Amino acid sequence: MKENFKLGLILLIITSIAGFALGLANNATAEAIAQNSKINKDDLKLILPNADSIKTSDLEPTGIVKEILEAYNGSELAGYVLKVAPKGFHGEIDMMVAIDNDGKQTGIKVISQSETPGVGSKIELPDFQEKFRDKNTDKLIKVVKTAPSNPNEVEGISGATISSNAVATGANEAIKFYKANIKGEAAEEDNKTINLKALKIEGDKLGEEESLKDNSVIAVNKVMKGDQLVGYVITSSSIGIYEGDIKVATAIDINKKVITGIQVLEQNETSGIGDIILEEDFTGRFSNKSTDEGKVSVDTVSGATISTKAVIEAVTKALTYFNSNLKG
Repeated sequence: MKENFKLGLILLIITSIAGFALGLANNATAEAIAQNSKINKDDLKLILPNADSIKTSDLEPTGIVKEILEAYNGSELAGYVLKVAPKGFHGEIDMMVAIDNDGKQTGIKVISQSETPGVGSKIELPDFQEKFRDKNTDKLIKVVKTAPSNPNEVEGISGATISSNAVATGANEAIKFYKANIKGEAAEEDNKTINLKALKIEGDKLGEEESLKDNSVIAVNKVMKGDQLVGYVITSSSIGIYEGDIKVATAIDINKKVITGIQVLEQNETSGIGDIILEEDFTGRFSNKSTDEGKVSVDTVSGATISTKAVIEAVTKALTYFNSNLKG
């Protein structure tokens, strides 16, 4: 009994010492482990040349932005590296996006991906990732099929549109997070307001907001021409491809009894694919749809079915609300 107690005491002392030593080693190497598990020094130098070390930021990630790292040159903050995980053709693409203190996206690095070998997997090639180097963050990046004609454009990989656009989405989400949460600026797609001209309704001002009769829509505003009520703008939303809200304003002329136009106020769809919902070729399909039809019938767009269906659903909500609560 005495020998067992002695042996137990010795084991307790040994394990306590080992645990203490392990704790010291963990503290000493924590920063190195954090850096090595995220991005090595060679890759850091490639995407943010002016930095030589990184550490985890206190900023909270949102959406497909998974981690925010502060990059340093010695003791001076050189910029940020953001880990993002956009959805590709076969799953999430883990990538890093670097933005320096001047607000320039200096480079990207695809860390892991499961895209089609020999096609979508080409997003890992240096030649493709190089196309994202030194892009100003004043405009979001757009993937094009031919040689770029604007500074914010990147030529996609032939036969790998979805994979190419997923990388662009990752870069753009990093840009939007940087502008909104680090610089405190409005992102390109976050500063839209209702535009009567874009909605093609014959009014000269947006009137007061109506009290909602139910919660199927977000807001209802009168549209006035002088002192005369000529219609309504009904704001509603639906869920897009990334389970984020697509917010849509629908203008209805009460005299002509038609939808005059729609305006997508907020969206987070795939760049170059789902964001077709912003283009006139799509939004124009809703113009002059009769309010008497009771539902909105508009063709979806191949390759952007979920995004276009979400807009149709949002506009249908607005039309249903109008017919139930506002129609004279």
